[in-house]
Amino acid sequence: GGAPAGSLKLGNFLVTPSNATIEPGQTTQVTVTFTAENARTYAELIGIDISDRDMADHPGGIPYEVAGESCIPGINTEDFASIFEEHKLVNALDPISAEKNVFAMRDRVFTFGAIIAHTVVEEEDAAAGDDAKKPPSEPPGVKSNFKLSNPNKVPCTVNLSLKPRQPAQMAEDEVFPIEIHPSTIIIPPHEHRFVTCYFNPRTIQMYAATLEAVVENGSDPKTKQFTCEVRGEGTLPHVTIEQPSAITEEGSPHLQFPRLLLGKTHTLPILLKNIGIIPATGLVEMEHSDVFTLSAGYSTTFTLESKRAQHLQVTFTPSKTGEYSHNITLMVKHNQYETQKIQISGECYMEDVTFSGLPDDLDDELHFQDGPVGALKEVGFTIKNHTSKHFRFSWPEVEHFTFSPKEGHLHANSTKDVLVKFQPDQPVSHTPLEIAMSLAQITYTGEVADWDDRMTTVKYVPA
Repeated sequence: GGAPAGSLKLGNFLVTPSNATIEPGQTTQVTVTFTAENARTYAELIGIDISDRDMADHPGGIPYEVAGESCIPGINTEDFASIFEEHKLVNALDPISAEKNVFAMRDRVFTFGAIIAHTVVEEEDAAAGDDAKKPPSEPPGVKSNFKLSNPNKVPCTVNLSLKPRQPAQMAEDEVFPIEIHPSTIIIPPHEHRFVTCYFNPRTIQMYAATLEAVVENGSDPKTKQFTCEVRGEGTLPHVTIEQPSAITEEGSPHLQFPRLLLGKTHTLPILLKNIGIIPATGLVEMEHSDVFTLSAGYSTTFTLESKRAQHLQVTFTPSKTGEYSHNITLMVKHNQYETQKIQISGECYMEDVTFSGLPDDLDDELHFQDGPVGALKEVGFTIKNHTSKHFRFSWPEVEHFTFSPKEGHLHANSTKDVLVKFQPDQPVSHTPLEIAMSLAQITYTGEVADWDDRMTTVKYVPA
């Protein structure tokens, strides 16, 4: 439309007033209004005419140039390296690895990764009374900063918002755990400002929202709005007991030691594994025991990365016969549901006569290495009498095996060495073969003398 009465319109400039009378010694103010359109520079030439002046000097009026530049407010929306300068940039998210604080350029997705869900409100918050109702200085949880830059010559106002993608398992009254602060920023020309995104999950699930940074009065499609998706997952640390694999009737892991001969020790492993997607810190505790010892002490703390394992050992060292039981407790930090108990049990026994010196320190098993037919294999061990009684022992006839001595006397609280020979004349396999040694208590009527069938009596006969 035309200029208002008393004004002069020149292109995008409006001069008000367009004429005036100025008394001697007085001044008047002329206002030039610039209407900015698009992103360009405007300039117009105004001719100022003064009554009774010398018209030979600038007959068209004294020239006066007015100029202005029109700028469209906007922000950087394409330089991801600048916007996410505090974070890692990737082309696409890896569906296998658990990445944190990563922006995927192809999908325009920023992910916090997996974060521990605060499923339980701390007791201190409940007991804080009115103080608990006061807003904190900043929202709880993890946070990430995003950098918004103004590359133009005019300040811009940016409004930020998050549009949640409501999870199916999210309660209607649940507060969405992703927030952006502040909600509005003013960025001076050629400067930048940071906004902070917070993530504080309360449940174990995936969350996602669309982040929008919209410039007020921005009309350039390339600079008026930045949009990306923000994701995060609420989870809990998990540590599972891989060994022992046996369980009790109540469903607890059971570390069962084999029957152990008095005077011997035995060690069994415990294998703990982090099966979650975040690092897990665990605490293993065992009360003092006279017969069970834990390799890491009675209390140990460990931290496991995802899919990593912790190896522990329990040693059973009984000092007298009987049945024994004990417990080990496993607790996982930030997961009150992950407390588990490992039941330990073992039995110590004593026989009248025992074997010692068997290969691999076994109690009652004799192993021969494989070999060719006809090759002689020998294994020695010792039988020991732990009582005040005397015994007569004997070994049965067994094909391919020879015991030396095959029979003899075993005195009270004494030992006797035995040599076993294995020399088959044809291919054989024994897996396993049970051979029982017979014992019979004997009483000496006269002098106690040692005897076995290796001993011979030499009798000289005169010629």
